Amino acid sequence: MPAANVSSETRLLRSALRTLGLDTSASWQDIRSAYARKVKQAHPDSSPGHGSRFVLEQTLQAYRLLKTSYRVDEQKRSRVSRHTRPAAAPSWQSIGRTALAADTPEERCAACSALGQTGRRSASACLRAALYDHDDSVVVAAATALGLLKARSAARDYEGIFDSAGLRVRSSILNAAVQTGPAECFRKLFVTALSDEDRSVRRVALNGLSRLNAAAKG
Repeated sequence: MPAANVSSETRLLRSALRTLGLDTSASWQDIRSAYARKVKQAHPDSSPGHGSRFVLEQTLQAYRLLKTSYRVDEQKRSRVSRHTRPAAAPSWQSIGRTALAADTPEERCAACSALGQTGRRSASACLRAALYDHDDSVVVAAATALGLLKARSAARDYEGIFDSAGLRVRSSILNAAVQTGPAECFRKLFVTALSDEDRSVRRVALNGLSRLNAAAKG
C-alpha cells in the first residue's frame, strides 16, 4: 500500500509539472517562472475562447499541488534567510502569487485585499486571474480590490463571469465597475444586469448606467 501511495503522488506531481511545461528536473524557481508565464498566456485576454478559463484553473491547481510538495524546502530556505538578512516587506508580486496560489481561501482573500491597497494598477493582472478562483469569497475580494484600483481592464472578465455567478459575486462585480468610474467598457455589463432577477443588482446596474450616460452627455 505505501508503495502504491508514493507512486500515485509521483504521478500527480509529474502531471502538475507537465501542465506548467516542465519536467522532474525543474527547480522551485523554474516552477514559479513557468506558473507566472502560463497564467499570463491562459488569461482570457491573451487566449480568447471557452477553453482559456479551464486552462487557467488547471494551471492554478498544478501550482498549488507543487507548492505543497516544495513547502518543506521553501520553509528551510526561509529560516536560513531570516538568519542572514533582515526581513523585507513582501512585494506586490509576492502578494499576487499568494492571491493565486495560497492553500486556503482566507489567505487568498487577504492577499487580494492587500493588492487593492497597493495603489498599483499593475497588480490588476493578478487580481483579474483571481476572479476565476473556485471560491466565491476570493472572487468577491478580487473584484473589490479591482474596484479600488479602478481597473477598467477587468471589464471583459466581469462580463464573462457575471451570467454564471451567484448573487454575491454579481453584486461585487457591479459595485467594482461602478467604483471604477464611468467608462464605456462597462456599458454591456450594466445593460445585461438590468435584466437580473435580483432587484438590488438591477438597482446597482441602473445607477452605473445612469452615471455612464451622464458622463457621455457631459
